[in-house]
Amino acid sequence: MPSRPGNRPWQPARPCPLCFLSSGHCKAKSATSLAAARRPDAAPRCCDFTNCPAGFSRVRRPPGAHARLKASRRPGDFKVGCDYNYDILILLTRITDMADTFGNFPGGAGNDFLPGTNNADIMIGNGGADTLLGNGGDDQLWSGSTDDKAGSFDTIGDLLDAGSGNDQVYGGAGNDTLRGVDGNDTLTGNAGNDSLDGGNGDDILIGGSGSNVFSGGAGLDKAIFAGTRGDFTIALKDGSVGVTSAAGGVNTLDATVERVVFDDSAMAYDINGNAGKMFRLYQAALDRAPDVSGLGFWISGADRGAEWEKLAEGFTHSAEWNAKYGENSSNESFLTNLYQNALHRDPDAGGFSFWLRALNEGFSREHLLVQFSESAENHAQVIGSIQNGIEYVPYA
Repeated sequence: MPSRPGNRPWQPARPCPLCFLSSGHCKAKSATSLAAARRPDAAPRCCDFTNCPAGFSRVRRPPGAHARLKASRRPGDFKVGCDYNYDILILLTRITDMADTFGNFPGGAGNDFLPGTNNADIMIGNGGADTLLGNGGDDQLWSGSTDDKAGSFDTIGDLLDAGSGNDQVYGGAGNDTLRGVDGNDTLTGNAGNDSLDGGNGDDILIGGSGSNVFSGGAGLDKAIFAGTRGDFTIALKDGSVGVTSAAGGVNTLDATVERVVFDDSAMAYDINGNAGKMFRLYQAALDRAPDVSGLGFWISGADRGAEWEKLAEGFTHSAEWNAKYGENSSNESFLTNLYQNALHRDPDAGGFSFWLRALNEGFSREHLLVQFSESAENHAQVIGSIQNGIEYVPYA
């Protein structure tokens, strides 16, 4: 039996004054294995969030101890006048003496509600239709064996809500709901017809088998599919992307999912974001459509935050550029060639005079290239080539 400082025996506290920590009297045997089991004489009652009914306990751990909570395997207690039917409710964020060190929360066979801490938690739903909330920290949420909502090994369906932090959320065999909320999260649905919502941040969404629904939220989000591009059919409708597998899984991606990645290539739908801007820059600089591998390289640079003038410099220092514009060309010659290559016309007198004076006063050629590539005129020329997505090969 672990001891507190002063050799006092470690014990769980008296019934909880804060409300629904666990459904039953704590049968704690040590600081590292805390099993919450329903007390046989505890009558089903509704928790009103302010007063704990009989049969609820608060579990404390000694300072510095690492603790593990496991939910009961009994069915849910809350049935009379309650909105909840979970076999265990753990609100660690409301108990300051526990929130700092708990980090491993496996659920039981019933319907569990497992909210995490601000630390890096590992939460496992196990059986039942569970709700897992990661809250703060870089968490791992696993659904379990039923329909879960957050992460899973389940065959039912769970709700997995990662919260803040860069989290990993895993569904199971059921129809799971996975939500990343804040942070750069990785959501993996696995089997079943899952719903994946990345929330804020740059998220990776992996549906797995079944017919899944993807929403990226804010940030640059990618949906990953196992198989080559030829294994899937892509269709665009009303701003959403439909990806149908050869096995019959129908996946729906809303407009907040910017990239769709296969084993051999990818499609970019951020035509007003980095992918579209890089396609236009490539086209304006070299007067041709990008090759898919080269485009992937330059998109990677843009996604990593490279300045556009620096990216343009990669073109103006290339052998292909020199062949089109000439080495050590005058500003007049460069500007004339830029009009012809980027806009496919001779310069108008007013525009030529304006830009030539800017070049002569120190305006860089790279900056001017970006200005031409993002002009309304170039947008109109390129839109027909990219409005249904941009194919590229991701650069590792």
